[in-house]
Amino acid sequence: MTRESVKNLIEELMILMPNYRKNFSQPTRVLRKFNISHTQHICLILVAEKGPISMSELAAELYVSNQRLTKIVDSLVAYGFVERKEDKTNRRIILAEITEKGQKQLEHFKNCFYEQLYNNFDKLSDEEIEIFIKDVKEINSILNKVTVSD
Repeated sequence: MTRESVKNLIEELMILMPNYRKNFSQPTRVLRKFNISHTQHICLILVAEKGPISMSELAAELYVSNQRLTKIVDSLVAYGFVERKEDKTNRRIILAEITEKGQKQLEHFKNCFYEQLYNNFDKLSDEEIEIFIKDVKEINSILNKVTVSD
């Protein structure tokens, strides 16, 4: 692998990322309708996947301060999507857990996202979709091998 080929790859990725955001990363448009921020949505997903999860762990997963996370979780609690609970083994630890309403809302968001993306992909032929699926799987496989350093 030459330095020039890596430079070309980086340039292509720099073009790909805004194009992806513009055409396929439409959750923000859906979330705006529900008055939910992208960060609140990601937090809700993490709580659903990893919960009950401590506030410290959740802050680390989201790369936000504990103070910032408190505001995010407060809003999700106000919506009824998340509950705070004490850890039974250590009362000083507060856990975030998704509620049934939160699970239903996540499913609703997912359905809205899918519907918007279906509309985008209607413009492609079956053959283009198959090629796209194959290429995205390959890209995901490659990205799983790459470690991003801070």
